[in-house]
Amino acid sequence: MGAVRAVVATHDALRMRLTRVASVLWSLDTHPAGDEVPVRVVETTDLATAQQQARTEAAEALDPEAGPVLSAVWLTTGQTGRLVVAVHPIVADGVSVGVLAADLAAAVTDRLPFPQPPRRDSRPASTSARRTRRCSGNWRTGCRSSSRAPR
Repeated sequence: MGAVRAVVATHDALRMRLTRVASVLWSLDTHPAGDEVPVRVVETTDLATAQQQARTEAAEALDPEAGPVLSAVWLTTGQTGRLVVAVHPIVADGVSVGVLAADLAAAVTDRLPFPQPPRRDSRPASTSARRTRRCSGNWRTGCRSSSRAPR
């Protein structure tokens, strides 16, 4: 599904993988945009029942080491559909899930400001993983808003 692919290409954190550096040392590495994002399609007559099963399957498909850290299932009755998405908590918290949900809704309804996934060098991510890491490490002062883009 192009909408899911566009959002994954936009948000660096959705392409992260957890890599073991040493027995007790881990690293989060961002993979390049363009990798295929599998979206499973399920045809059903009962969206409510299928949605619960899709939630379970999407969550079980998450793998922070091998990928993916985002899993999606498109439920369709042929006339209507519903997108079920699971995101691993290592790359998304309560705030970023809201941003992702808004971006997915915009992508599904073709309201994103770009028709194709952006090239990494031409458009920065709307939610910078680098900024999030920088802010979370600043426990004394928190992360103050700035008119400058984070570097």
